[in-house]
Amino acid sequence: FSAPNDGWSVGNEGVILRYDGQSWQDFPSPTQKNIFSLSFNTPDDGWAVGVAGTILHWDGQDWKLFPSPTEMILSRVSFRGPDEGYIVGAAGIMLKFDGKEWKEISSPSKRYLYTVLAANPDVVWTAGRDKKVFHLVEGK
Repeated sequence: FSAPNDGWSVGNEGVILRYDGQSWQDFPSPTQKNIFSLSFNTPDDGWAVGVAGTILHWDGQDWKLFPSPTEMILSRVSFRGPDEGYIVGAAGIMLKFDGKEWKEISSPSKRYLYTVLAANPDVVWTAGRDKKVFHLVEGK
């Protein structure tokens, strides 16, 4: 949920649902591709990721396709602020958002990464196949 009465859910074939505090409603999607993960900085700044490098951005009015540097499956997105976000996915792909664009960054693994958490200013946690957990320290 991006706010107490504003929730979102995503799924197969580009399905996007929005909760208004009373019920879930279909919301227009710019893609037919499966979407796996959501992350919101504010109710007017949200991100979603999925298959074939799909990245969507919510600007407070519409979900729009956002340029992606990959065609890999993207499994999870996490932001620590509006100008710094991370995405992980298939074959160890890792992307970083700098406030303007997503760029591929060095990954600690070539195996599938399932989740990512950018919770504090210096460390990013990610976990993937074979029960591997990694923490990345900025600048190292």
